[in-house]
Amino acid sequence: MIVRVVSYNLLSKSLARASYYPRCSKSDLNASTRLARAKEKLESYTKFISEACPPAVIALQEVSLSWAGDLTIWFKQRGYTFICSNYGTGFSDFMGVALAIPDDLYLIDKVSIVRPCARAKRWTFANAVEPAPLSWLSWIYRLIPGTKDITNAPARHHERKNALEAVSRRHNRMILATLKTKGEDPQNFCVATYHMPCVYWDERAMVCHAALSMDAAERYADSMPYIYMGDFNICPPTPGYRMLTRGGAFASCEDEEGNPFVPGVVLNMEDNDNDDFIEFARNISPLQSAYASFGHGDEPDMTNHTYSGDPPQYFTGCIDYVFTSTTHEKDAGQWSVRNVVPLPKNSDNPKICPNASESSDHFLIGATLQLS
Repeated sequence: MIVRVVSYNLLSKSLARASYYPRCSKSDLNASTRLARAKEKLESYTKFISEACPPAVIALQEVSLSWAGDLTIWFKQRGYTFICSNYGTGFSDFMGVALAIPDDLYLIDKVSIVRPCARAKRWTFANAVEPAPLSWLSWIYRLIPGTKDITNAPARHHERKNALEAVSRRHNRMILATLKTKGEDPQNFCVATYHMPCVYWDERAMVCHAALSMDAAERYADSMPYIYMGDFNICPPTPGYRMLTRGGAFASCEDEEGNPFVPGVVLNMEDNDNDDFIEFARNISPLQSAYASFGHGDEPDMTNHTYSGDPPQYFTGCIDYVFTSTTHEKDAGQWSVRNVVPLPKNSDNPKICPNASESSDHFLIGATLQLS
């Protein structure tokens, strides 16, 4: 079975502001122009080229509410079922994620839209237990202005607790679908897309977000092979990326009432400080990056290339991925990568995005996969 997939962060309509992208032409930031260019880029992936190059399953991120209806019709005209879930705020035009499934190739057996971070309310860091009463020394530090409590235990407890609360408050949604190929020998597999929260400065939070999303995809697939793609806001070789590609374990904990906590996460890596994470009873299986597999272990130089922000900063890096499952039913086969959508290299010195040829600050990524 050959499956072609594409993932593309469209850059939400309301976020492409001239003040936020000062090096980009205003005409290249125009919403109607950008949407037309995005459709043009996606067009070729909706067509049947050959048995080895079928229409792609398409995952989108930063789908503006203003664009969702237009895209629904556009995909319908090309024989696709478009599944969209918007969750953002007015600032981002209530941006969300979407899956587009080619009707001629697949039956959609099941669809689920979940908020992975909701499970964070049932997890906790290993060390996030109620601290012992403050010592007399800690009280002195607290009472004298300008001094710091060098014991630091209560502060670390509350820091970790607050980190998990921040994770649990995120509303980012994941769309998951179970597909069955049409034809004489139907095969089942799952696809999922997610736009991970952008809190790259907090590695602990990004590990939790990665683990929560992996857990959601693995639980949904339930031993079926699956493809997980999107904008993860994680670069290699950060702890979050290592969580995704090496897997890890969560520790099963319960509170005094027998309710499960949620995790800190333990990574399968030598340089991790286990004091910050908790080991979990249920292992989360590692994912295989299609680009790294095809590139002999190396991810692309960039999937995002921008000068943006307030204040604006340069960023060039790999934060978008196509992942495949590595553990599932033995008779389901294994994923292999036949080819990937080419991406620019640092040596190409590409123009800052968005521009006349790129409607988003992200590049479209994709892969042709085989399950055998």
